[in-house]
Amino acid sequence: KRLTSSDKLAQSHRVGNRATIYSVIKDPQLKNKNVIRDKNVVVFPFITGSKYKGEWKNDMKDGFGKEISPNGNVYTGEWANDLYHGRGTLWVKKDKKLKHLYVGDWANGLKEGFGVYYYDNEDIYQGEWKNDKRSGNGKISYKNGDYYLGEWVDDYQNGLGALHLLNGNVYEGMWLNGKKEGIGRFFYASTGKVYEGEWSDDQARCGIYREPTQIEELRFEKALIRKQDYTLPEIRLKDPKNVISESLAILRADNAFKRGIISQNSEEDTSGAINVM
Repeated sequence: KRLTSSDKLAQSHRVGNRATIYSVIKDPQLKNKNVIRDKNVVVFPFITGSKYKGEWKNDMKDGFGKEISPNGNVYTGEWANDLYHGRGTLWVKKDKKLKHLYVGDWANGLKEGFGVYYYDNEDIYQGEWKNDKRSGNGKISYKNGDYYLGEWVDDYQNGLGALHLLNGNVYEGMWLNGKKEGIGRFFYASTGKVYEGEWSDDQARCGIYREPTQIEELRFEKALIRKQDYTLPEIRLKDPKNVISESLAILRADNAFKRGIISQNSEEDTSGAINVM
C-alpha cells in the first residue's frame, strides 16, 4: 500500500521513546547575499542543529532525554513541552572538554528550585533559584576561600546572611542588593572583638566595639593572625545615650527608605524609636 501524505505525517509524529533525532537549522552564512549569488558555490540552506535522544509527547521533547547543542553543550534530564523541566544537568564545552555549569531543578527552561551553579572563576553557588536567578536561601563559596550563607533575592544577597572570610573574620546581619545594610555584627578573629551596630552601603556607620559574649565566642573562625592580649581602649562620650540614639535613628530611617518601608517625605518622628540602654 502506498503511503499518503497524511500517513507519512502520522508516522513522523514523535511520541514515546525515540532513538537519536537530528534537527536542522538555517545556515547562518546565507545571510551573506554574496554567498547566495555566487554561482560557483553549491548552496544548501540548512546545517545540522542539535541532537536529541529521549522521550517525546505531542511531537515535543517531554520526559527524560539528552540533547547535544550545535556548540557542543549537553543537557541531560527531564523535559516538558520542548523545555528543560524537572531535574537536569547542563554541561558547557570549554577547551574541548565538558564542564558542569548547572545541576538541579528547572521550570519551563529556567532554573527554578534547588540547584548548584559552577562559575567560570571557580566560584560555586548551592541553593534556591527563582525565574533563573538566585532567590531564597543559598551558599556561595568563593575561589579564595570566603563564603556567604544566607538569603538571596534577584541574584543578590538580600535579607539575613553571614559572610565568612578566609582570615577568620565573620559578618552576620542584614544585606541589601549585595551590600551590608542595616543591623549587623562583625567578628574580628585577630583581636577576638565584636563590632555591633548599623551598616549602610557596605560600611559600618554607628555602633559599639566590644568584647564577645560566651555564645559569640563559639562562632569565631580560626584566625590566620592572632594578636595576643588585645584590650579595648577606653573611650568616653559626653552624652553617649543621645549621640548613639540620634545617629541610629537617622541611619535606620535611611535604611527603611532604601528598602521601601517608608517614603522619603515621611514626617514620622523617629527620634524616639530607639531605646539605648
